[in-house]
Amino acid sequence: MYTSLGASSLTKARVGGHTPAREGVDPTELECARGYAHMVDLVESMGFETVHEKNTAPTQCLDFLGGGLDTNTDGTGKCSKFVDEGRRDYVTQQCLDMEHNRGRTRVSKLASLLGVLSFVATLVDGTRMYLRSGFDLIRGKDKRHFVQLSRPFRMDLAYLRKLLTRAADARTMLTRRVVTSTFSSWDASTGWGLGCFFDGMWVYLSWEEMLRMPNRPHFYPQPDTPSWHINYMELFAAYWFLKTWGHMLRGVTLVCHTDNTATEGMLKRMTGTATFIPLLKEILLLLVKHDIALAPVHISSKDNVLSDCLSRGAMAEFHEALHEWSGGPATADDHEDWQLDPVIVHDDLEDEYGLFDVDTCVDELRTNAHCARSWNRKDDCRKQNMGGLHVFMNGPFSELKSMLEHFVECKRQHPMGTSGVFVVPLWPTADFWLYVVGMPHVFRVVRRWPAGTELFTSPIPAHKGGGRRRCGPTRWPVVALRVGPGAIPI
Repeated sequence: MYTSLGASSLTKARVGGHTPAREGVDPTELECARGYAHMVDLVESMGFETVHEKNTAPTQCLDFLGGGLDTNTDGTGKCSKFVDEGRRDYVTQQCLDMEHNRGRTRVSKLASLLGVLSFVATLVDGTRMYLRSGFDLIRGKDKRHFVQLSRPFRMDLAYLRKLLTRAADARTMLTRRVVTSTFSSWDASTGWGLGCFFDGMWVYLSWEEMLRMPNRPHFYPQPDTPSWHINYMELFAAYWFLKTWGHMLRGVTLVCHTDNTATEGMLKRMTGTATFIPLLKEILLLLVKHDIALAPVHISSKDNVLSDCLSRGAMAEFHEALHEWSGGPATADDHEDWQLDPVIVHDDLEDEYGLFDVDTCVDELRTNAHCARSWNRKDDCRKQNMGGLHVFMNGPFSELKSMLEHFVECKRQHPMGTSGVFVVPLWPTADFWLYVVGMPHVFRVVRRWPAGTELFTSPIPAHKGGGRRRCGPTRWPVVALRVGPGAIPI
Protein backbone atom coordinates (compact mmCIF):
# COMPACT_ATOMS: atom_id res chain seq x y z
CA MET A 1 0.00 0.00 0.00
CA TYR A 2 1.39 3.42 -0.99
CA THR A 3 1.24 5.32 2.27
CA SER A 4 3.23 7.99 4.05
CA LEU A 5 3.13 10.22 7.09
CA GLY A 6 1.15 13.35 6.33
CA ALA A 7 -1.46 13.90 3.68
CA SER A 8 -2.24 16.43 0.98
CA SER A 9 -5.01 18.90 1.78
CA LEU A 10 -6.65 17.83 -1.46
CA THR A 11 -6.69 14.17 -0.51
CA LYS A 12 -8.40 14.88 2.80
CA ALA A 13 -11.40 16.44 1.03
CA ARG A 14 -12.82 13.18 -0.30
CA VAL A 15 -16.59 12.90 -0.71
CA GLY A 16 -17.98 9.58 -1.92
CA GLY A 17 -14.70 8.69 -3.59
CA HIS A 18 -14.47 12.02 -5.42
CA THR A 19 -12.45 15.17 -4.80
CA PRO A 20 -14.62 18.28 -5.02
CA ALA A 21 -13.49 21.08 -7.30
CA ARG A 22 -12.25 24.19 -5.53
CA GLU A 23 -11.38 27.64 -6.74
CA GLY A 24 -7.69 28.46 -7.07
CA VAL A 25 -6.60 24.83 -7.42
CA ASP A 26 -4.23 23.97 -10.26
CA PRO A 27 -6.07 21.70 -12.77
CA THR A 28 -3.14 19.29 -12.96
CA GLU A 29 -2.99 18.97 -9.17
CA LEU A 30 -6.74 18.49 -9.06
CA GLU A 31 -6.57 15.71 -11.66
CA CYS A 32 -3.82 13.96 -9.67
CA ALA A 33 -5.98 14.17 -6.54
CA ARG A 34 -8.93 12.63 -8.35
CA GLY A 35 -6.76 9.83 -9.67
CA TYR A 36 -5.40 9.25 -6.19
CA ALA A 37 -8.89 9.10 -4.68
CA HIS A 38 -9.92 6.58 -7.32
CA MET A 39 -6.89 4.44 -6.47
CA VAL A 40 -7.76 4.46 -2.76
CA ASP A 41 -11.36 3.47 -3.56
CA LEU A 42 -10.11 0.63 -5.72
CA VAL A 43 -7.85 -0.70 -2.97
CA GLU A 44 -10.62 -0.49 -0.37
CA SER A 45 -13.08 -2.19 -2.71
CA MET A 46 -10.68 -5.15 -2.76
CA GLY A 47 -11.08 -5.53 0.99
CA PHE A 48 -7.94 -3.73 2.20
CA GLU A 49 -8.21 -1.10 4.91
CA THR A 50 -6.35 2.19 4.58
CA VAL A 51 -5.68 4.98 7.07
CA HIS A 52 -6.68 8.15 5.27
CA GLU A 53 -4.56 10.36 7.54
CA LYS A 54 -1.45 8.52 6.39
CA ASN A 55 -2.24 8.34 2.70
CA THR A 56 -0.56 10.80 0.39
CA ALA A 57 -1.13 11.83 -3.19
CA PRO A 58 1.56 11.33 -5.86
CA THR A 59 4.55 13.49 -5.03
CA GLN A 60 8.14 14.08 -6.18
CA CYS A 61 9.49 14.45 -2.62
CA LEU A 62 8.46 12.01 0.08
CA ASP A 63 9.40 12.17 3.79
CA PHE A 64 8.94 8.99 5.79
CA LEU A 65 10.12 8.08 9.30
CA GLY A 66 12.91 10.66 9.33
CA GLY A 67 14.23 9.97 5.85
CA GLY A 68 13.29 11.25 2.45
CA LEU A 69 13.38 10.55 -1.27
CA ASP A 70 13.47 13.35 -3.82
CA THR A 71 12.92 12.22 -7.41
CA ASN A 72 13.55 15.68 -8.86
CA THR A 73 16.61 16.94 -6.99
CA ASP A 74 17.31 20.61 -7.76
CA GLY A 75 14.91 20.30 -10.69
CA THR A 76 17.32 17.98 -12.53
CA GLY A 77 15.15 14.84 -12.51
CA LYS A 78 17.73 12.96 -10.43
CA CYS A 79 16.74 10.87 -7.43
CA SER A 80 18.38 11.40 -4.03
CA LYS A 81 17.90 10.30 -0.44
CA PHE A 82 18.27 12.60 2.56
CA VAL A 83 17.69 13.08 6.30
CA ASP A 84 14.65 15.25 6.86
CA GLU A 85 14.92 18.41 8.95
CA GLY A 86 13.14 17.03 12.01
CA ARG A 87 15.31 13.92 12.22
CA ARG A 88 18.45 15.98 11.58
CA ASP A 89 17.64 18.35 14.46
CA TYR A 90 16.87 15.40 16.74
CA VAL A 91 20.11 13.58 15.88
CA THR A 92 22.32 16.65 16.33
CA GLN A 93 20.75 17.36 19.74
CA GLN A 94 21.22 13.74 20.86
CA CYS A 95 24.87 13.87 19.75
CA LEU A 96 25.37 17.12 21.67
CA ASP A 97 23.82 15.70 24.85
CA MET A 98 25.90 12.53 24.66
CA GLU A 99 29.06 14.46 23.81
CA HIS A 100 28.73 16.58 26.98
CA ASN A 101 27.90 13.61 29.21
CA ARG A 102 30.98 13.37 31.44
CA GLY A 103 29.68 10.53 33.57
CA ARG A 104 29.14 6.87 32.83
CA THR A 105 26.49 6.04 30.23
CA ARG A 106 24.18 3.05 30.14
CA VAL A 107 24.94 0.70 27.24
CA SER A 108 21.26 0.58 26.19
CA LYS A 109 21.14 4.38 25.80
CA LEU A 110 24.35 4.42 23.77
CA ALA A 111 23.07 1.55 21.59
CA SER A 112 19.88 3.50 20.93
CA LEU A 113 21.86 6.51 19.70
CA LEU A 114 24.07 4.32 17.52
CA GLY A 115 20.95 2.78 16.00
CA VAL A 116 19.68 6.22 14.98
CA LEU A 117 23.10 7.14 13.61
CA SER A 118 23.22 3.89 11.63
CA PHE A 119 19.93 4.92 10.00
CA VAL A 120 21.45 8.30 9.12
CA ALA A 121 24.46 6.50 7.63
CA THR A 122 22.16 4.70 5.18
CA LEU A 123 21.01 8.08 3.85
CA VAL A 124 24.27 10.06 3.79
CA ASP A 125 27.29 8.26 2.35
CA GLY A 126 30.49 8.27 4.38
CA THR A 127 29.04 8.88 7.84
CA ARG A 128 29.45 5.26 8.89
CA MET A 129 33.16 5.88 9.52
CA TYR A 130 32.17 7.91 12.59
CA LEU A 131 30.39 5.00 14.28
CA ARG A 132 33.20 2.50 14.82
CA SER A 133 34.44 4.13 18.03
CA GLY A 134 30.92 3.94 19.50
CA PHE A 135 30.34 0.30 18.62
CA ASP A 136 33.75 -0.53 20.12
CA LEU A 137 32.45 0.80 23.46
CA ILE A 138 29.38 -1.48 23.59
CA ARG A 139 30.71 -4.59 21.85
CA GLY A 140 30.19 -7.68 24.06
CA LYS A 141 28.59 -5.68 26.93
CA ASP A 142 25.22 -6.25 28.55
CA LYS A 143 22.70 -3.47 27.77
CA ARG A 144 22.22 -2.85 31.54
CA HIS A 145 25.91 -2.09 32.08
CA PHE A 146 27.51 1.36 32.09
CA VAL A 147 30.52 2.56 30.05
CA GLN A 148 32.77 5.62 30.11
CA LEU A 149 32.68 7.47 26.79
CA SER A 150 36.08 7.64 25.11
CA ARG A 151 37.63 10.81 23.72
CA PRO A 152 37.66 9.45 20.11
CA PHE A 153 33.91 8.79 20.32
CA ARG A 154 33.22 12.30 21.65
CA MET A 155 35.23 13.72 18.75
CA ASP A 156 33.28 11.57 16.28
CA LEU A 157 29.99 12.88 17.70
CA ALA A 158 31.26 16.45 17.35
CA TYR A 159 32.17 15.82 13.71
CA LEU A 160 28.78 14.24 13.04
CA ARG A 161 27.02 17.31 14.41
CA LYS A 162 29.26 19.50 12.31
CA LEU A 163 28.55 17.44 9.22
CA LEU A 164 24.77 17.48 9.64
CA THR A 165 24.58 21.19 10.49
CA ARG A 166 27.16 22.67 8.11
CA ALA A 167 26.04 20.44 5.27
CA ALA A 168 22.38 21.11 6.04
CA ASP A 169 21.23 19.73 2.69
CA ALA A 170 23.25 16.54 3.17
CA ARG A 171 21.97 13.97 0.72
CA THR A 172 23.18 11.15 -1.49
CA MET A 173 22.34 10.73 -5.16
CA LEU A 174 20.92 7.27 -5.87
CA THR A 175 22.25 7.44 -9.40
CA ARG A 176 25.18 9.62 -10.42
CA ARG A 177 27.03 10.24 -13.63
CA VAL A 178 30.72 9.38 -13.60
CA VAL A 179 32.70 12.44 -14.69
CA THR A 180 36.06 11.71 -16.23
CA SER A 181 37.20 15.30 -16.31
CA THR A 182 39.35 16.63 -19.09
CA PHE A 183 42.03 16.48 -16.40
CA SER A 184 41.96 16.95 -12.65
CA SER A 185 44.93 16.51 -10.33
CA TRP A 186 46.79 17.90 -7.36
CA ASP A 187 50.32 17.74 -6.04
CA ALA A 188 52.40 18.99 -3.13
CA SER A 189 56.10 19.56 -2.54
CA THR A 190 57.83 19.92 0.81
CA GLY A 191 59.96 22.74 -0.57
CA TRP A 192 57.37 25.23 -1.85
CA GLY A 193 53.66 24.43 -1.59
CA LEU A 194 50.71 22.78 -3.33
CA GLY A 195 49.06 23.02 -6.73
CA CYS A 196 45.71 21.89 -8.13
CA PHE A 197 44.46 21.73 -11.71
CA PHE A 198 40.92 21.17 -12.95
CA ASP A 199 39.47 21.60 -16.45
CA GLY A 200 41.91 24.32 -17.43
CA MET A 201 41.66 26.16 -14.09
CA TRP A 202 44.42 26.12 -11.53
CA VAL A 203 45.23 27.24 -8.03
CA TYR A 204 48.45 27.15 -6.00
CA LEU A 205 49.45 27.99 -2.45
CA SER A 206 52.89 28.24 -0.88
CA TRP A 207 53.45 26.85 2.61
CA GLU A 208 54.89 30.22 3.60
CA GLU A 209 51.63 31.89 2.59
CA MET A 210 49.60 29.26 4.43
CA LEU A 211 51.61 29.72 7.64
CA ARG A 212 50.86 33.46 7.55
CA MET A 213 47.10 32.82 7.51
CA PRO A 214 45.43 34.04 10.73
CA ASN A 215 43.44 31.51 12.75
CA ARG A 216 44.56 28.52 10.72
CA PRO A 217 42.33 25.46 11.37
CA HIS A 218 43.93 22.69 13.42
CA PHE A 219 44.03 20.23 10.51
CA TYR A 220 46.27 22.45 8.34
CA PRO A 221 49.89 21.19 8.12
CA GLN A 222 51.96 22.32 11.10
CA PRO A 223 55.81 22.51 11.11
CA ASP A 224 57.63 20.18 13.50
CA THR A 225 54.63 17.84 13.74
CA PRO A 226 53.69 14.56 11.99
CA SER A 227 51.46 16.62 9.66
CA TRP A 228 54.59 18.22 8.13
CA HIS A 229 55.11 15.15 5.96
CA ILE A 230 54.75 14.74 2.20
CA ASN A 231 51.87 12.24 2.50
CA TYR A 232 49.91 14.63 4.71
CA MET A 233 50.68 17.54 2.37
CA GLU A 234 49.49 15.53 -0.64
CA LEU A 235 46.22 14.74 1.14
CA PHE A 236 45.88 18.40 2.10
CA ALA A 237 46.25 19.29 -1.59
CA ALA A 238 43.23 17.04 -2.25
CA TYR A 239 41.34 18.99 0.44
CA TRP A 240 42.32 22.28 -1.20
CA PHE A 241 41.10 20.96 -4.56
CA LEU A 242 37.66 20.15 -3.12
CA LYS A 243 37.55 23.39 -1.14
CA THR A 244 38.16 25.34 -4.37
CA TRP A 245 35.96 23.50 -6.87
CA GLY A 246 33.62 21.28 -4.85
CA HIS A 247 30.61 23.51 -5.55
CA MET A 248 31.02 22.77 -9.29
CA LEU A 249 30.83 18.98 -8.85
CA ARG A 250 27.52 18.42 -7.07
CA GLY A 251 26.03 14.98 -7.55
CA VAL A 252 28.79 13.40 -9.62
CA THR A 253 31.52 10.81 -9.28
CA LEU A 254 34.78 12.54 -10.13
CA VAL A 255 37.69 10.62 -11.59
CA CYS A 256 40.69 12.45 -10.10
CA HIS A 257 44.44 11.91 -10.38
CA THR A 258 47.27 11.78 -7.85
CA ASP A 259 50.86 10.57 -8.02
CA ASN A 260 50.91 9.71 -4.31
CA THR A 261 49.86 6.12 -3.59
CA ALA A 262 49.19 6.84 0.11
CA THR A 263 46.73 9.61 -0.81
CA GLU A 264 45.03 7.37 -3.37
CA GLY A 265 44.54 4.63 -0.77
CA MET A 266 43.25 6.92 1.96
CA LEU A 267 40.71 8.58 -0.35
CA LYS A 268 39.46 5.21 -1.56
CA ARG A 269 39.02 3.81 1.96
CA MET A 270 38.37 7.16 3.71
CA THR A 271 40.52 6.06 6.61
CA GLY A 272 44.13 6.26 7.71
CA THR A 273 46.33 6.53 10.79
CA ALA A 274 45.46 8.89 13.64
CA THR A 275 47.50 11.73 12.10
CA PHE A 276 45.34 11.79 8.95
CA ILE A 277 41.87 11.24 10.46
CA PRO A 278 41.09 14.94 11.24
CA LEU A 279 41.98 15.93 7.67
CA LEU A 280 40.03 13.00 6.19
CA LYS A 281 36.99 14.09 8.18
CA GLU A 282 37.24 17.59 6.71
CA ILE A 283 37.48 16.07 3.24
CA LEU A 284 34.41 13.93 3.96
CA LEU A 285 32.58 17.06 5.14
CA LEU A 286 33.16 18.66 1.74
CA LEU A 287 32.15 15.48 -0.09
CA VAL A 288 28.87 15.29 1.85
CA LYS A 289 28.19 19.02 1.54
CA HIS A 290 28.49 18.92 -2.25
CA ASP A 291 27.39 15.27 -2.67
CA ILE A 292 30.55 14.21 -4.47
CA ALA A 293 32.00 10.72 -4.82
CA LEU A 294 35.70 10.44 -5.60
CA ALA A 295 37.29 7.84 -7.85
CA PRO A 296 41.05 8.39 -7.28
CA VAL A 297 43.41 7.16 -10.00
CA HIS A 298 47.17 6.88 -9.61
CA ILE A 299 49.32 8.49 -12.30
CA SER A 300 53.06 8.88 -12.64
CA SER A 301 54.81 12.07 -11.58
CA LYS A 302 55.70 12.62 -15.24
CA ASP A 303 52.00 12.64 -16.19
CA ASN A 304 51.21 14.93 -13.26
CA VAL A 305 53.41 17.68 -14.67
CA LEU A 306 50.79 20.48 -14.48
CA SER A 307 50.14 20.21 -10.74
CA ASP A 308 53.79 19.39 -10.11
CA CYS A 309 54.89 22.70 -11.67
CA LEU A 310 52.28 24.58 -9.64
CA SER A 311 53.37 22.92 -6.38
CA ARG A 312 56.95 24.08 -7.02
CA GLY A 313 55.92 27.61 -8.01
CA ALA A 314 57.52 27.05 -11.43
CA MET A 315 55.08 29.13 -13.45
CA ALA A 316 57.18 29.40 -16.61
CA GLU A 317 57.36 25.58 -16.80
CA PHE A 318 53.66 25.37 -15.97
CA HIS A 319 52.57 27.61 -18.86
CA GLU A 320 54.77 25.67 -21.24
CA ALA A 321 53.21 22.39 -20.07
CA LEU A 322 49.73 23.97 -20.19
CA HIS A 323 50.19 24.94 -23.84
CA GLU A 324 51.30 21.42 -24.69
CA TRP A 325 48.41 19.86 -22.73
CA SER A 326 45.71 22.02 -24.32
CA GLY A 327 47.04 21.53 -27.82
CA GLY A 328 47.07 25.29 -28.34
CA PRO A 329 44.54 27.29 -30.37
CA ALA A 330 45.05 25.63 -33.75
CA THR A 331 43.14 28.13 -35.87
CA ALA A 332 43.93 26.12 -39.02
CA ASP A 333 41.44 23.52 -37.73
CA ASP A 334 38.79 26.06 -36.81
CA HIS A 335 36.20 24.69 -39.25
CA GLU A 336 32.92 26.56 -38.98
CA ASP A 337 31.01 23.64 -40.52
CA TRP A 338 32.10 21.02 -38.00
CA GLN A 339 29.18 19.31 -36.31
CA LEU A 340 29.00 17.73 -32.87
CA ASP A 341 27.81 14.11 -33.08
CA PRO A 342 23.98 14.30 -33.26
CA VAL A 343 23.71 11.40 -30.81
CA ILE A 344 25.41 13.53 -28.16
CA VAL A 345 23.16 16.50 -28.91
CA HIS A 346 19.81 14.72 -29.08
CA ASP A 347 20.20 11.59 -26.94
CA ASP A 348 22.35 13.19 -24.25
CA LEU A 349 22.14 16.97 -24.00
CA GLU A 350 18.53 17.39 -25.13
CA ASP A 351 17.43 14.38 -23.11
CA GLU A 352 18.71 16.04 -19.94
CA TYR A 353 18.17 19.74 -20.61
CA GLY A 354 15.24 19.84 -23.03
CA LEU A 355 14.85 20.46 -26.76
CA PHE A 356 16.86 23.31 -28.23
CA ASP A 357 14.97 26.13 -29.93
CA VAL A 358 17.76 27.23 -32.25
CA ASP A 359 21.22 26.16 -33.44
CA THR A 360 23.11 29.44 -33.42
CA CYS A 361 26.14 28.63 -35.62
CA VAL A 362 25.63 26.54 -38.76
CA ASP A 363 27.17 26.50 -42.21
CA GLU A 364 25.86 28.49 -45.17
CA LEU A 365 23.53 25.74 -46.39
CA ARG A 366 22.55 24.66 -42.84
CA THR A 367 23.67 21.07 -43.51
CA ASN A 368 25.12 20.74 -40.00
CA ALA A 369 22.13 22.18 -38.12
CA HIS A 370 20.73 20.27 -35.13
CA CYS A 371 17.47 22.26 -35.00
CA ALA A 372 14.73 23.20 -37.44
CA ARG A 373 15.55 26.82 -36.66
CA SER A 374 19.15 27.92 -37.14
CA TRP A 375 21.39 30.92 -37.82
CA ASN A 376 24.35 30.94 -40.21
CA ARG A 377 27.10 33.52 -40.70
CA LYS A 378 24.79 35.74 -42.75
CA ASP A 379 22.19 35.71 -39.96
CA ASP A 380 24.97 36.30 -37.37
CA CYS A 381 23.75 35.11 -33.97
CA ARG A 382 25.27 38.23 -32.41
CA LYS A 383 22.57 40.28 -34.13
CA GLN A 384 19.74 38.00 -33.01
CA ASN A 385 17.65 38.26 -29.88
CA MET A 386 18.26 35.10 -27.83
CA GLY A 387 15.96 36.20 -25.02
CA GLY A 388 13.57 33.46 -23.93
CA LEU A 389 15.23 30.84 -26.15
CA HIS A 390 17.03 27.60 -25.32
CA VAL A 391 20.04 27.84 -27.64
CA PHE A 392 22.70 25.41 -28.78
CA MET A 393 26.06 26.84 -29.81
CA ASN A 394 29.11 25.16 -31.32
CA GLY A 395 30.66 28.29 -32.72
CA PRO A 396 33.86 29.23 -34.54
CA PHE A 397 36.64 29.41 -31.95
CA SER A 398 37.90 32.80 -33.10
CA GLU A 399 34.50 34.44 -32.44
CA LEU A 400 33.34 32.54 -29.36
CA LYS A 401 33.98 35.30 -26.85
CA SER A 402 31.82 37.88 -28.64
CA MET A 403 29.07 35.28 -29.12
CA LEU A 404 29.08 34.34 -25.45
CA GLU A 405 29.07 38.02 -24.46
CA HIS A 406 26.00 38.59 -26.66
CA PHE A 407 24.19 35.65 -25.07
CA VAL A 408 24.94 36.98 -21.58
CA GLU A 409 23.60 40.39 -22.59
CA CYS A 410 20.38 38.74 -23.83
CA LYS A 411 20.20 36.80 -20.56
CA ARG A 412 20.62 40.03 -18.63
CA GLN A 413 17.71 41.65 -20.47
CA HIS A 414 15.52 38.52 -20.36
CA PRO A 415 16.70 36.57 -17.27
CA MET A 416 13.84 34.06 -17.02
CA GLY A 417 13.64 31.41 -19.73
CA THR A 418 16.86 32.28 -21.54
CA SER A 419 19.18 29.26 -21.46
CA GLY A 420 21.74 27.44 -23.54
CA VAL A 421 24.41 24.80 -23.99
CA PHE A 422 27.75 25.83 -25.49
CA VAL A 423 30.36 23.39 -26.81
CA VAL A 424 33.85 24.90 -26.58
CA PRO A 425 37.45 23.65 -26.69
CA LEU A 426 39.23 23.81 -23.38
CA TRP A 427 42.00 26.30 -24.13
CA PRO A 428 42.88 27.76 -20.72
CA THR A 429 44.65 30.82 -22.13
CA ALA A 430 42.06 31.70 -24.80
CA ASP A 431 40.00 34.87 -24.33
CA PHE A 432 36.65 33.04 -24.41
CA TRP A 433 37.76 30.58 -21.71
CA LEU A 434 39.03 33.34 -19.43
CA TYR A 435 35.64 35.01 -19.91
CA VAL A 436 33.83 31.80 -18.94
CA VAL A 437 35.87 31.02 -15.82
CA GLY A 438 35.45 34.64 -14.75
CA MET A 439 31.68 34.06 -14.50
CA PRO A 440 31.30 30.77 -12.57
CA HIS A 441 27.85 31.84 -11.33
CA VAL A 442 26.67 31.99 -14.97
CA PHE A 443 28.44 29.19 -16.85
CA ARG A 444 28.54 25.65 -15.49
CA VAL A 445 30.52 22.80 -17.05
CA VAL A 446 28.10 19.90 -17.56
CA ARG A 447 30.04 17.65 -19.91
CA ARG A 448 33.75 16.99 -20.31
CA TRP A 449 35.49 15.10 -23.09
CA PRO A 450 39.26 14.53 -22.80
CA ALA A 451 41.63 15.01 -25.70
CA GLY A 452 41.51 12.11 -28.12
CA THR A 453 37.71 11.76 -28.08
CA GLU A 454 35.86 11.42 -31.40
CA LEU A 455 33.16 14.09 -31.27
CA PHE A 456 32.87 15.93 -34.58
CA THR A 457 32.12 15.35 -38.24
CA SER A 458 33.01 17.56 -41.23
CA PRO A 459 31.61 17.68 -44.79
CA ILE A 460 32.95 15.57 -47.63
CA PRO A 461 33.38 17.67 -50.81
CA ALA A 462 30.68 17.11 -53.41
CA HIS A 463 33.18 15.92 -56.03
CA LYS A 464 34.20 13.16 -53.58
CA GLY A 465 30.68 11.93 -53.01
CA GLY A 466 29.34 14.38 -50.42
CA GLY A 467 28.00 13.56 -46.98
CA ARG A 468 29.95 13.82 -43.73
CA ARG A 469 32.93 12.05 -42.20
CA ARG A 470 34.34 11.83 -38.71
CA CYS A 471 37.14 14.25 -37.93
CA GLY A 472 38.97 11.74 -35.75
CA PRO A 473 40.18 12.18 -32.16
CA THR A 474 40.27 15.76 -30.88
CA ARG A 475 43.67 17.30 -30.24
CA TRP A 476 42.41 19.12 -27.16
CA PRO A 477 39.83 18.62 -24.40
CA VAL A 478 36.27 19.78 -25.09
CA VAL A 479 33.57 20.82 -22.63
CA ALA A 480 29.88 21.64 -22.76
CA LEU A 481 28.88 24.73 -20.79
CA ARG A 482 25.34 25.30 -19.57
CA VAL A 483 23.39 28.37 -18.52
CA GLY A 484 20.06 27.47 -16.90
CA PRO A 485 16.69 29.14 -17.56
CA GLY A 486 16.38 30.65 -14.09
CA ALA A 487 17.39 34.12 -13.01
CA ILE A 488 21.07 34.46 -12.06
CA PRO A 489 23.16 37.43 -10.89
CA ILE A 490 24.94 38.87 -13.92
